[in-house]
Amino acid sequence: MTHTTHPSWFARQTPQRPSPPAHTQECLCCGHPMGTPENHYCNQCGEPNALGPLFATTSPRSPLHGVTIESLWATGGSSLVYQARRGDQTLALKVLKRDHRDQPELRARFRFEEDVYRHVQMPGTAHFHGAGELRDGSPFLMLEFVHGQTLAAAMGCQRRCTLPVAIELSVRLCRLLHRLHLHGIIHRDVKPSNVMLSGPHAEHMTLLDFGSACPRHGLTRLTQEGMTIGTPAYMAPEQAMGERVDARADLYAVGVILHLALSGTLPFEAPSGFELACMKVMTNPRSLRERFAHLPIPPTLDDTLMRMLARRPEDRFDSALEAEVALLASTKS
Repeated sequence: MTHTTHPSWFARQTPQRPSPPAHTQECLCCGHPMGTPENHYCNQCGEPNALGPLFATTSPRSPLHGVTIESLWATGGSSLVYQARRGDQTLALKVLKRDHRDQPELRARFRFEEDVYRHVQMPGTAHFHGAGELRDGSPFLMLEFVHGQTLAAAMGCQRRCTLPVAIELSVRLCRLLHRLHLHGIIHRDVKPSNVMLSGPHAEHMTLLDFGSACPRHGLTRLTQEGMTIGTPAYMAPEQAMGERVDARADLYAVGVILHLALSGTLPFEAPSGFELACMKVMTNPRSLRERFAHLPIPPTLDDTLMRMLARRPEDRFDSALEAEVALLASTKS
């Protein structure tokens, strides 16, 4: 198997980029009328007026110079991401939310994300175009806007993938993570909505959102021990318990994605994050061949998947490269 496998369903489902909305005096976050252009914040949701003076600058040295905000592209737990434009260049402007800007830990994590984008320039990550603060002190990042479709959207269209496509996606993700880990970074929030596929045949893969990332070795001021960071469904057991994590936590998340791609289901499902964490900590998942006997899953691939999803980190692969090799070997069985 090589990288020439092209999922035909992706090409059919890739949406066209919508035209930017007209610059009405409405909040880009909630649509509520802003009143006058001079308003700094929306009276309804409290978020910054992206078309107002907070984002304005007269300094040609500012990353915001010449930038026009077009739309709100995404909302996260602690930040907002706007689609912006400078000339013929489309950009992503990520801003720490107003009610989080004075929290030292969140600002430290935001600054660490800036460091990741500034120093880890490699295939599979968005290009860094600058950083700074708005007039109210809210930090921002200016990044390449990656066009395409998230893996979540692509898999949602198909429910589950064919065996070759599922393996190829996992191999490419392991390869990307191996490069990232060599730079000393653990992503900690690998999930389908943070993986962007682009190009006519989804040949390019980009890992998004390093807001939960941490250094590979040791705990830092970015996250206190006992605090949970990430998305529950894709967290490794040790991550769900707020314990120290390493590269093997990212491999667990790849295993969850592969499980979802092959079966259309998650390894564990529970009504609450607490119950989900307890299931992960107490038990190993059932194998795909046991749960879905009708699926043509090769035994070697099932064994590889179960090792990626092992409850204890020491029972998983030691590196993303080792997992990639095992996935490739499973296609030859």
